[in-house]
Amino acid sequence: MKLATYQDGSRDGQLVVVSQNLSQAHYASSIATRMQQLLDDWNFVAPQLEQLYQQLNHGKAPHAFDFDLARCMAPLPRPTDYLFGNLYARVLDEQARPQIIAASSNSFVAQNTIIPNHVLQRDADFGAGLACITDDIPCNTHTEAAAESVRLLMLATHIVTNSASASLHLAENAGFQNQPMTVFSPVVITPDELQDNWHQGKTHLRLDIFLNNQVIARCPTDDALAFSFGELLSCASQAHRIAAGTILCTGPVLHSDKAKGYTSIALKRHWEQLDHQQASTPYLQPGDTLRVEIKGKDGLPLFGTISLKAAQQPAAISADLPPPAGTTDHKTIPL
Repeated sequence: MKLATYQDGSRDGQLVVVSQNLSQAHYASSIATRMQQLLDDWNFVAPQLEQLYQQLNHGKAPHAFDFDLARCMAPLPRPTDYLFGNLYARVLDEQARPQIIAASSNSFVAQNTIIPNHVLQRDADFGAGLACITDDIPCNTHTEAAAESVRLLMLATHIVTNSASASLHLAENAGFQNQPMTVFSPVVITPDELQDNWHQGKTHLRLDIFLNNQVIARCPTDDALAFSFGELLSCASQAHRIAAGTILCTGPVLHSDKAKGYTSIALKRHWEQLDHQQASTPYLQPGDTLRVEIKGKDGLPLFGTISLKAAQQPAAISADLPPPAGTTDHKTIPL
């Protein structure tokens, strides 16, 4: 099934069920009002939501309405825990081992947020990849059982700053300063929606990225996988139990085939440095647009689309003149 969280003025938003083609939605309030309620009692709540999902897909949900991506907030705004893993680490280090780092969820923003100027001024980059949301995972859980505890999947795009390495080694740079914005797809899906494109905790999909409406990546998510979601979650469970509602991000989808494009500007600059001893591709610029999506077999976005825009450069104001009435310093633009 497919789910989203609508903005309703509260911190956690309102849970909605979304049709498979993302055209219709239905409030889930008679079953669960928030995403965390579903995750806290999955075995009881999920079958009821699945029934509503099937009714919605067959045009039999009496109070369905047009699904509006613009009303969506982060699917799980306040996760129990927020973790980073290194699914693609061996692109950079052939000896890499599974690694999990805890991060801050304070940076979550909606999928149509404008990237503010004070972020752009710090060499802003992006890293596009996947994320999962888990059920409870006991301590010392083995890989197969950990993979079975993945309840929901979604796209993730991280806006990172200051250092080219922040995108290449995102799991090591998930701190508050380096990562001012994290954007998830408006829609989350259960793994069964992927059918045979989900196997043993791995996705077999193609990530498409557009910068200023130009394709910069058509990248398989499985070509350079070092680990599966199950392996990383098993690794995380060695330290302590994982609570329902934990988000695990993969970091950007890395690979070594330039023909498939780049999933972060840092990766492109890394290649330029190797080939020409100098990086020439600029970081995100004012007015840039970024679109991230994964399409299903029907050609429609599986998770909806992450659509970001960099703020326009504010006009220079003469030091000899007061600012115009109503002018707001661009540094106060909220994340």
